[in-house]
Amino acid sequence: MGKQLVTAVVLFICCGQASAQLEKGNFYPGLSSENRFRFFNKSFGVKPELSYALDNHSLIGVKLNYFRSNNYRLYNSANDKGYNLQYGAGISYNYFRYFKRSEKFGWYVNVNLDFNTLKYYDIKNTGQTELNNQFRQTELSLRPGLFYKPSQRVMFFANFGGFSLQNNAGNVRGDFNFASQFNAGAVISLDIFRKKK
Repeated sequence: MGKQLVTAVVLFICCGQASAQLEKGNFYPGLSSENRFRFFNKSFGVKPELSYALDNHSLIGVKLNYFRSNNYRLYNSANDKGYNLQYGAGISYNYFRYFKRSEKFGWYVNVNLDFNTLKYYDIKNTGQTELNNQFRQTELSLRPGLFYKPSQRVMFFANFGGFSLQNNAGNVRGDFNFASQFNAGAVISLDIFRKKK
């Protein structure tokens, strides 16, 4: 019974759609916040982005990433007083579809390829910080979510994580982070560069 219900929901989402969410040729600047909740730490970040509408449903964009955690734990460190920074850039692809009989609410899929630097800092008893470790990270992520479009120019979106594949200094691992992340943001439409009909 459960499998049949899941199949029905997937078919409803995939087959029953309305049309244009985006305007082809428009630029969409945006800003989002990404919050990650781990067993040992929490990290909060911002991601400014500039996207281009490939068609009525698809955006491709470039973005910057900046995150900071409240504390960290490394396997090779006994010091729990510290924090880590993560920053870098990436490219993203978003696919949007309205729910059936809706012109404001819908679902979307977000794919990111990010190239980041991670730095881990210890906080000494004197209050000084010292770099403990740093490395480069490549992350490919897939996240489903929901969006709300109250007007032609503004769209709000949110998701609760998904799946990512990370290469941390040569150590490759998968990460199922659904429900351990919360990502929310908004994009606005800039049609100043689009050719008028």
